[in-house]
Amino acid sequence: MKHQFQSIIIMVISIFDLQSQEIIFPGLRGDSLTTELKKYYTPKTVLRYDQARNKLYTEIFQQNDSIECYYSGYKIPVPLGTNILSWTAKYGIQTEHLFPRSLGSASMPALGDLHHLVPARANINTLRRNAPFSDIPDVQTKYWMYKDKVITIIPSKDINLYSESKPNAFEPSEYRKGDIARSMFYFYTFYRSEADKKSKTFLISMLPDLCRWHRSDKVDSTEIIRSLAIACIQSNVNPFIFDPSLTERCYCAAYPDKPIKTYSVNIYPNPSKGLFYIDIPEYKGQIIMKISDSSGKLLETHYLMYTGVMSWRLSQGVYDVELKLESGQLLWKKVLVI
Repeated sequence: MKHQFQSIIIMVISIFDLQSQEIIFPGLRGDSLTTELKKYYTPKTVLRYDQARNKLYTEIFQQNDSIECYYSGYKIPVPLGTNILSWTAKYGIQTEHLFPRSLGSASMPALGDLHHLVPARANINTLRRNAPFSDIPDVQTKYWMYKDKVITIIPSKDINLYSESKPNAFEPSEYRKGDIARSMFYFYTFYRSEADKKSKTFLISMLPDLCRWHRSDKVDSTEIIRSLAIACIQSNVNPFIFDPSLTERCYCAAYPDKPIKTYSVNIYPNPSKGLFYIDIPEYKGQIIMKISDSSGKLLETHYLMYTGVMSWRLSQGVYDVELKLESGQLLWKKVLVI
């Protein structure tokens, strides 16, 4: 196995150099492009589901003798020679279909296609069920998932490492979003008839988020290596990994990224005698406010819905007030209370 991955890494280096210039089926768009992709990139071999799961855990997602939950980063050790399916079941790891079974992947070959299978903790798999992937405003999130924990309050740190869920929506961690988008585009391209029989709106409803995720979370070497490892089994790669323009030409041209508006903050009076006002002109939405003392020690964190000028009171001292908006923009002011 180690020698196989060494060979794959060599392939990655050469392919990565080529892919920076190569366009797959240049000049084609829409249905004509997906038709050609199906002709040339449909898997030649798809393993039985039990065999696919075995390969998933032993070759595709096993690293340094451990397997990591795709959504939460929780790792389990894998002793040499263990029965992998029994072992993962013991530790609560299941096989997650990124494109849900109930919406098109319940039968072969879609069921066993490794390009959309990932290991996931059983309780997270249950929370997601068949919910669409979507960005969720933090104040609407019901569950936050990281490592072996599921919590119901907004995390105070490392928030981008958490996956989130609420009824009828699931948001993966920031570092999985692009990978998931490209897996979903793959599935819908090669199994569209199966998906459309169950729902013609499931994939379409996700396109604004999936297209944005594809653009912001770009392909990395790990994603390429996994696709090539799957190609050793199925004789096909996920082409959306090797030519980023495919997503635009197949699905995303109608969903351009919206320009991100930037905001400024006014805090007055400053200095104040305790009471001051915070004004973010033209902004309405969630903010995360952090207040630190002059040494940088975090004193307070507040999750608020900003609808207009708001008042705040602090005791005598010098403070740093940081405001994080929904877009991710950070606003900062030093506040003096006399």
